[in-house]
Amino acid sequence: MMPVLTRGQKLLAVVAVVIIALYVTGAATQNRSTAPADPSQHGLVKALGGLFGGPPQARLDELAAPCLSGDRLSIKDSCVLTVASSDEDIREVRLKPDRVVSLKTRAPRGDSPVEETLEGGSTVDVAVDGDGVEIRLVCKECTVIVGGE
Repeated sequence: MMPVLTRGQKLLAVVAVVIIALYVTGAATQNRSTAPADPSQHGLVKALGGLFGGPPQARLDELAAPCLSGDRLSIKDSCVLTVASSDEDIREVRLKPDRVVSLKTRAPRGDSPVEETLEGGSTVDVAVDGDGVEIRLVCKECTVIVGGE
């Protein structure tokens, strides 16, 4: 005859099963390469990220730049895109340049500089904290679409 489990024991058993299932799923979906692991590229992380979503996009009315017209930055040499402060902890500014663009800004929640070269036709989401930030974009002559899906 099997002993009757208490409610606490049943709950503990369910939690143990969930942990084991997550471990097995994580092991089954891991990338087998020898390169350093990028946790954001893990199958389980992608699935959970798709389920819960990411940070919101900064609205166009939170962006200002002398080269901004509608949702496009028309850059000749350089332009500084200013993202206003917000109550949101983290937001993203989506950028899609038509040519190679150099980007300089600061990391969210810190003062560390971030420099990146954006390829033409690529889409990149720049993380911005609630304090707002200036994003400096440099190219000889290019157009960058701001926002969008």
